[in-house]
Amino acid sequence: MASILHDVATEHDCDPVVYFSVQDPLFNTNTVDLSYQLAYAKALPTGVFKARRDIGESPLHELNDPAAGQPNRVITGPVSPVSPRFSPLVGERAGVGALREDGFAPVGRLGLPDGRTMRVWWLDRGPCSR
Repeated sequence: MASILHDVATEHDCDPVVYFSVQDPLFNTNTVDLSYQLAYAKALPTGVFKARRDIGESPLHELNDPAAGQPNRVITGPVSPVSPRFSPLVGERAGVGALREDGFAPVGRLGLPDGRTMRVWWLDRGPCSR
């Protein structure tokens, strides 16, 4: 996942700011960020995408982070059938619908060993500052 996020960042000349709609003990903000740091020697700004009903606003507004900038990538996927969830999550169908509504488009995917496929969504916010 770290290389997919890096490749999308390079292609769009925009540092990644990534939100996750699904997390479990093996696939989460910490494990992906650690992989990114080991491969690219820089931290990956991450956060957790919460359900619209929990926060009352669209992903575009929810994902604004003054410290990291506006997220331009969101990772969606099914919850692991064997690992418990441990963070606020958005259901895959609801999350994908909300992302499409706010203009995000799929740009990559990664198959996990347990059979799930995680998708990376991108929102072009125009020129990025690095």
